[in-house]
Amino acid sequence: MKLGDVVYSKKLHPRRVSGLVYKQQYGNYTGILYRPAILTIRKASRYYVCEDCFREIHKGTLHGSNFYTHLCLNCVTDEEPKPEFVPDH
Repeated sequence: MKLGDVVYSKKLHPRRVSGLVYKQQYGNYTGILYRPAILTIRKASRYYVCEDCFREIHKGTLHGSNFYTHLCLNCVTDEEPKPEFVPDH
């Protein structure tokens, strides 16, 4: 991975969703959609801690970031993980 590449978190993050799109795609109007965070490889402007595995990210090292989330290179992948939908019962 190099500076500026788009990457995805390996960990899937939950988001409550509803609507006709989810009914058509998953067979239920409401549920929780687990998706990866979309990040960009950046140089750390300061010291951070990886939000998934709690490793140190030192200033100047490459990491995955979207300005709110900071993940070390062990917790990101360049292949987008498949989203998972859990319907409400």
